[in-house]
Amino acid sequence: MVKATDDCSLRFTEEQLISMLNEQDAGAAKADVRRKRGVSSARQLN
Repeated sequence: MVKATDDCSLRFTEEQLISMLNEQDAGAAKADVRRKRGVSSARQLN
């Protein structure tokens, strides 16, 4: 498991982060997942 060490980990719970990654794994576009959660493109989920 990768541990988030930046301020993103303070804004989102572990469950929310997992949910975002699962959405991407299911085929959702990264831009759509970011927009839905209010995450800027500078903090793109990898």
